[in-house]
Amino acid sequence: MTDTMMDFSPFDGGLSPLGGMKEALASFVRNRWPVHTQKTIEREWGLTIDEAKGLIKGQASVRTIEKVLAHKNGGWAVALPLMGGVIGHGLNDYIASERDRLSHEAEQKRQRAAALKEAQGLLDALDLGTGHCRDRARVDRRESHSVVLHDG
Repeated sequence: MTDTMMDFSPFDGGLSPLGGMKEALASFVRNRWPVHTQKTIEREWGLTIDEAKGLIKGQASVRTIEKVLAHKNGGWAVALPLMGGVIGHGLNDYIASERDRLSHEAEQKRQRAAALKEAQGLLDALDLGTGHCRDRARVDRRESHSVVLHDG
């Protein structure tokens, strides 16, 4: 790991995003192609024998991972399940979680809007400044810059 990477990495020698990615990619290929895995990924992504062996063992280099992701047969079809393996849940789970979170936020906003509308209705019922409400102090504007309160 380079000094720059160490400055930004929250992982101290244990689990790392790259280690998780290597293992997730190895699991992905072993599950997707349980038979003839090495030969298949050599052909599928244009890997050398050593790159394919390393990938299957969970020891792929950054260069190999980038090669797979940049390949026409790689891309998002590999990146999405790969990141799901690293994060611990897939894109579908994330989308469902975000939909639920946004729905909950929308309901809270609807409730706040209803409460504000009710408060506005109460204020309108009081009809401030016109004297229609007898049980409160009335606001009287006698001069443009002063306000006088009196009962009644």
